[in-house]
Amino acid sequence: MIKKNKIILLTYKNRSGSTFLINKLDKYKDICSVSEGGGIVKLLDNPEANFTESSFNSILRKISNPEDKLFSWNLFIEDLTTLKDCVTNWEAFQNILQVYKNKNKPEANYIIFKHPRINSIIKNFGSDFFNKNEVYLIFLVRDGRAIYASSKFNKQSTKNIPMEVNPFLSAKGWRTFLKNIENNIKKISSKSSIIIRYEDLVEKYEETIFKVISFLGCKRDLISSSLLVKNLHKKQRHLHPNIDKRADVSLVSNWKNKLSKKEIIAFQYKNTEHLENYGYKILIFDYFEFNKNIYWMFCILKSFWFKLKSFLI
Repeated sequence: MIKKNKIILLTYKNRSGSTFLINKLDKYKDICSVSEGGGIVKLLDNPEANFTESSFNSILRKISNPEDKLFSWNLFIEDLTTLKDCVTNWEAFQNILQVYKNKNKPEANYIIFKHPRINSIIKNFGSDFFNKNEVYLIFLVRDGRAIYASSKFNKQSTKNIPMEVNPFLSAKGWRTFLKNIENNIKKISSKSSIIIRYEDLVEKYEETIFKVISFLGCKRDLISSSLLVKNLHKKQRHLHPNIDKRADVSLVSNWKNKLSKKEIIAFQYKNTEHLENYGYKILIFDYFEFNKNIYWMFCILKSFWFKLKSFLI
């Protein structure tokens, strides 16, 4: 019988500093951080549904596929024999995390798993799910303009093209993410969830990280280094070259120099209230006007071109 530890789910928009956060948390003896695993997040689409043989076989295929992120977890078929006894998807999900933790950091009492999709699928969880299963939820928020800038200048893991080139689409996705947070907060007990801003994590690191540790109630004993880095999938390593370095505070606002005035205005167009609600200042440009409709069409065509390019690569 595998001992069940407390599960922490971290959700975010890509390029929000999620890997930076769980890497820091993994330096606590009481916490085992798990790198992203898309293959098992599907179990959370309907966590209380029956765990099927088809799902079981799918997971076994993924841990054996070098191109899948689950491969980097270094699990083997013989490690997952107890998976067959799981009744629900949640039990299977928890079981896989426990096996990973027991192999990598057996002394930990908390397991943290991150994935951006979690924020949009919480609606599938029962109203008492978090309390009943001792699950904690961390919402990581970052200035959407910084996310867009980072997405624009970083390449997708599987394609040699930018993650995002359209500020209007990026703005819409960020706005939807925040609306999901607000809806989910109403559903989940305040004892089970917390919102953390990436900017606070960088600018007020000790205060913010202790806020997270206090929220979880785990021990504050530190270890010399994080085990997370060695288990990052090869496709993700280029996205996190400075993961073990101290965060550069000056980089928090460097999006202002990376984005054009048009891009900033386009992102702020329908996001003024959302930015201000989370403590982000709106940039005002005097005497700078452009036709937003024409620029919107230009951005759509640019997105279409990169999507077409991705199919041709």
